[in-house]
Amino acid sequence: MTDFLIWRDAWSIGIDDIDADHREMVRLINRLADPQDQRPILQRFDALTRHMRAHFAREERFLERIGYPDLTNHANAHIMEMAELTLLRKDLEASGAGVVEDADLQAIKTWFFNHAIAEDRKFSEYFRSPLRRH
Repeated sequence: MTDFLIWRDAWSIGIDDIDADHREMVRLINRLADPQDQRPILQRFDALTRHMRAHFAREERFLERIGYPDLTNHANAHIMEMAELTLLRKDLEASGAGVVEDADLQAIKTWFFNHAIAEDRKFSEYFRSPLRRH
């Protein structure tokens, strides 16, 4: 099977730990999307959400350390994504579905691009800015 997402170096934001987390997120999203994967869907879904929760905590600590001025909004976006994933998990569990619906996979993919790539690039640029107080 072709991967649902294929990591591209252009997605890197230049912060090694965050980029490693994002690569792992792509791996876990691919596992979730893979109909050939024999692990139960809730197990795969939970692995992704556990990783995202840990990633968000690491990212927020980093943003706090660098004094990122938009930390509150960024952290609120994390809260909203975790709430959406919690609802999706409840729906998966209630339905007994063995796969995540295509529309839900596309929503996860869209979130990944919009947040993990575009929004995270903003704090990467701030981190590298010569105007940032060190």
